[in-house]
Parts: sequence; C-alpha cells; structure tokens
Amino acid sequence: GHSEQTLKATFKVLPIEDLDNDPELDASANQVKSLQQILVKLDDLVNDAGEPVEYNDLLRDQLIGVPYVRIALMQHYIHAMTKVRLGN
Repeated sequence: GHSEQTLKATFKVLPIEDLDNDPELDASANQVKSLQQILVKLDDLVNDAGEPVEYNDLLRDQLIGVPYVRIALMQHYIHAMTKVRLGN
C-alpha cells in the first residue's frame, strides 16, 4: 500500500540555459543538480510525530534523493513553467 502525501514547494525560475545539465551525467544526476539550483524551500513538512520540520539544504538533498519525490518535484516545476509561458 501507499499513502498520498503533499508538500508545498517554492522554486526559483531560471532560464533553461542556466540550469546545470552536464551531458556526462545521467538524467537522475542532472535532475538532482537542477533541483538543487531551483528549489528555494519546501513547506508543510512534518516528522513522524507530526511536528514541523525546518527546511535546510540537507533535508532538500535527502528528499531529492528519493526517486518519486525527485520526479514529482521536476514534473511540478516543468508544469509550472509551461503554465507561465502559456499565460504570457
């Protein structure tokens, strides 16, 4: 089974050419590097006891290391950027 969870992410908008996409790295490694550049903060995070968890770079990297979290964050960023472009 699984449980659906949500979090609120705040991103920094960067032009695609400013994202650090190294052709020598695989897609996962490039996603990690990109998210480290664009992810400003995550809100609504709690620990197992339900207590709020403060966002920091270590927590960011731990969450990015989880494949389904990394993929969801990248999809959300791409979707948000596409939505912005369509609205302009």
